[in-house]
Amino acid sequence: MYFRIPLLLGLVLFLADLNLALATDKETNASRLRRGLGPLPPRFASRDKAATASASARPSHTPRPHSSSSSSRIQVFSGNSSSLGYVRNSAPIYGINPDGGSGDLRVRSMAGGERFDLIITNPSPSSTPSYLGAVTSGNLALRDLPKVALSNVDQVSDKAFVQSTIWSVNSSTKELEARYMDPDGTTSPLTVVFDAHENEIHFVGDVDVYNSDYADFPAMVIKLYLTDN
Repeated sequence: MYFRIPLLLGLVLFLADLNLALATDKETNASRLRRGLGPLPPRFASRDKAATASASARPSHTPRPHSSSSSSRIQVFSGNSSSLGYVRNSAPIYGINPDGGSGDLRVRSMAGGERFDLIITNPSPSSTPSYLGAVTSGNLALRDLPKVALSNVDQVSDKAFVQSTIWSVNSSTKELEARYMDPDGTTSPLTVVFDAHENEIHFVGDVDVYNSDYADFPAMVIKLYLTDN
């Protein structure tokens, strides 16, 4: 019987400590101050809860097709990054206007998928219909033709000899790139070139092949950029 007394005393002390801990856990700073004690330490959420809250508050970034509500000019740069002017809006259609100003073509990008349309916002009599696109008469991948004309076209998508949905843009640099869908479904990247003799911008599949065919008037590779000014 006597050996149970220490055991009972230990149990009583354990329960007393437990009640004290629970009471301390539930007490407020006000009750502690009345007893001459300091305030309770601050409590923090667990790392898992904090991480979950942080993740739920983080916005999701869903890529969106490129589109613009305002019109832009298309600035032309040579291979050494020198500005040659802007794409012009008068005959010959889509040559270069070296001076800039009211004769510049203005376009607005239309949202699409991987590629989109460029609608002409200041069409002149020489630039109707009002989409900027590509015109050809053969299969670029099979080298049926040396070049693809840059021209004003109707709104037409893939696998036609006239196409408007050819454009994509680098979101950082605003450089325009073009891809042409051949009638057989083959997609061909287009290199933009400038024929200074004719003041004509057009596309080619292989600039070396083109220049060997037109050795008297070789074309120079150029780049097109959307500009907001």
